[in-house]
Amino acid sequence: MNNEVFPAPVLILGVGNLLLSDEAVGVRIAEQLLKRNDIPSYVEIIDGGTAGHDLIDLIEKREKIIIIDAVDGGCEAGSIYRFTPQEIKNNPVYHMTSLHQLGILEILAFSQLFGHPPKETVIFGVQPQSIELKIGLSPLVETKIPQVVDLVIKEWQKYP
Repeated sequence: MNNEVFPAPVLILGVGNLLLSDEAVGVRIAEQLLKRNDIPSYVEIIDGGTAGHDLIDLIEKREKIIIIDAVDGGCEAGSIYRFTPQEIKNNPVYHMTSLHQLGILEILAFSQLFGHPPKETVIFGVQPQSIELKIGLSPLVETKIPQVVDLVIKEWQKYP
């Protein structure tokens, strides 16, 4: 008898550092999504914080991963980005705002090596206004949360 438990095929992963103002936007969006009562059974939402390599077990055997994070793409504060890990590799415009983002890209690469990579990975990023040592998002970035929530919902609805 096989007692292996398979995770939900779609993982929503909010990452960020709560101590660095807008760097926390991914975590705050994950929190908003977790408050909803209409999350389909095929979706799991996790606050990944700054876990980095500790997230590798969470992404294994997933069909689709949607990562939400603060991303410096060089645009106006509050700008919202949608891209894939391959686009990061091919376009140096997106700058990592913290070490955990490098960890996210590394764990995606490790999942390739281990043979259980997600079939699709999408990243939603919000251009931070401030990443100073301060708890709480800037008012501008706070206003972007509902828009990113809607984008993430539309993205998970594309599955399967």
